[in-house]
Amino acid sequence: MDACGFDQVAGGLVVSGQLVYADYSAGICVVTPDFEGIHLIDDADVVPPDYPAGAEPRALGWVPWRVVPHWSSDHPEANAASQAVEYLLQAELPFRTLRDGHAIVVDGDATRVTGRS
Repeated sequence: MDACGFDQVAGGLVVSGQLVYADYSAGICVVTPDFEGIHLIDDADVVPPDYPAGAEPRALGWVPWRVVPHWSSDHPEANAASQAVEYLLQAELPFRTLRDGHAIVVDGDATRVTGRS
């Protein structure tokens, strides 16, 4: 997103409601202010070897809270997600949890979690 300029183009469109952003797992974590807590699930400092030089993992800041994916799910990273929740609680940082199959829908000032149970 950083290397191709997606963050520069999409940010204004998402915030203005002209573009819908949807993703899964680490892809949803990028909409947050930073990767606090998520570092316990994935190392945000790791850049895959095929990425362009200078590409940096960074959060887009589209929402004011962190997202913890795979929470309370049947997923290999569910235990790490629980650790992330504990970390964020201790740090008193705002966050939302997502179980697999659920989505966070932000529509203006309204936010809701939807999906199958």
